Amino acid sequence: MDSPVEEDYFRHETAIVEPGASIGSGTRVWAGAQVREGARIGQDCVLGKDVFIDTGVTIGDRVKVQNGVSVYRGVTIEDEVFVGPGVVFTNDKYPRVTGDWCPLPTIVRKGASLGANSTILPGVTIGEGAMVGAGAVVTRDVAAGETVMGNPARPSPRGDRAPPRSGSSSAGGAHLSVGLVGAGNMGLKHSRVLGSLRLPDVRFVALYDVDRARAEAAAQVGRDVLVTSDLEQLLELCQAVIVAVPTSLHFEVTEQALKAGCHVLLEKPATADPSLLKRLESMAAHRKLVLQVGFVERYNPALWGLLERVGPDDAVVAVEARRLGGPARPHGAGDACDDRRSAVVWDLMIHDLDLLMALAGDDRAETASSVLDEGWGAAVLTMSNGVKACLEAAYVCQDKVRQIRVFTPEVTYEVDYLANRLTVYSRGQASYEYGVCLQSVRQEMTVARHGEPLRLQAEAFLTRCLGGAEAVSPLNRFSPPTAVLRLAGCLAGVSARPRASPNSASHTMV
Repeated sequence: MDSPVEEDYFRHETAIVEPGASIGSGTRVWAGAQVREGARIGQDCVLGKDVFIDTGVTIGDRVKVQNGVSVYRGVTIEDEVFVGPGVVFTNDKYPRVTGDWCPLPTIVRKGASLGANSTILPGVTIGEGAMVGAGAVVTRDVAAGETVMGNPARPSPRGDRAPPRSGSSSAGGAHLSVGLVGAGNMGLKHSRVLGSLRLPDVRFVALYDVDRARAEAAAQVGRDVLVTSDLEQLLELCQAVIVAVPTSLHFEVTEQALKAGCHVLLEKPATADPSLLKRLESMAAHRKLVLQVGFVERYNPALWGLLERVGPDDAVVAVEARRLGGPARPHGAGDACDDRRSAVVWDLMIHDLDLLMALAGDDRAETASSVLDEGWGAAVLTMSNGVKACLEAAYVCQDKVRQIRVFTPEVTYEVDYLANRLTVYSRGQASYEYGVCLQSVRQEMTVARHGEPLRLQAEAFLTRCLGGAEAVSPLNRFSPPTAVLRLAGCLAGVSARPRASPNSASHTMV
């Protein structure tokens, strides 16, 4: 027997969706809601608690219907309409218990907003971008952009026009509400970036953390940001989220976000198990959602300068990387990625493993050995195409170092991430003076264009969520995140294998 087709929208276990109802991908139907047969709901909508959608109702894309709303037969709601809690649509001017009903068509045009507890009489049209005040009773048409209030609803005495949405896009009117899950060390950095976004089509609307006080402190960088300890509430409000919780919770939280129809930027290392990341990628692809792993160094301008100099066909002999100094890390809570010793690989060295694969043009290691201690680690690798690498990472370092050197037969490249600087060394002329051979070296130094990698990463992710194409860049040189996880897992997990000394091991990878 064929297995049932998986729904590409989220439905709460207490919600009722009758056979014959059409619901678009990414839509969320919350507790106690009912969608009748023949109703048509678009993509990326939100139907709140106890919402009722009658037979024959048509709702467009990205519509938010808040708790306790009843939408009866004959109503059409276009794209990006906000329907506040308790709004009621009527459909017959002279309702009777007996006799035939005469539903009249009611239309709510694109981008309109209906305030809480307002009542919409049948046969009216609410114009594009109009605003209906809370508790108003709409008895006649509302012009586009007009603000009405009262019973019966009348234009605002000040002649107000509804302001355009701050997130409206000139290209298509779409906007994106983004939330942050987790207010720890990385969460604070993401909150700062989200609170000062330069994308007019995106709004930072909600922040979640189990520790409410910590979440409130992180949310102070943004205005009008809802702080919540209820993850479902955040997912109901957002179309995209950044997940910055402990690694042991990454899979659970990301799975819940994808099921709720949210695009996800997931902090590295994503998951300790590449197969779990594969499951998340399949789920995102099925729902046509963006799932991106936060390898933030991929957006470092100095690194882009290096990759523009060292092309895919250039002969790389070896790579040397030093990533020293970082936030203090607690001892592990049982998860492989949270253990202090392996965290040196998962949290620090993984960035250089990612770049190594891009520079070598190879995502397979022939040999890999590591020495790991509390807060310090080193690894030596040979990629299957012969490129060698020596990587060092440490928390136990009082100064901060972020450097990588790439050796080719004729040129050596050095990137200083912190100074945003690329230095190129090449051979000069040899000379003999006083019987000594002197080899000169030509040095070329370039300061990369300004740009904070975390901000560039967030903007690239959110641009993809809005349907835009990512700018052409060296990003296509990087291997899939699952390949990086496999190699990082090899280095981080070798301490559990038979070895000659307590903190070192080596083995051959197939």
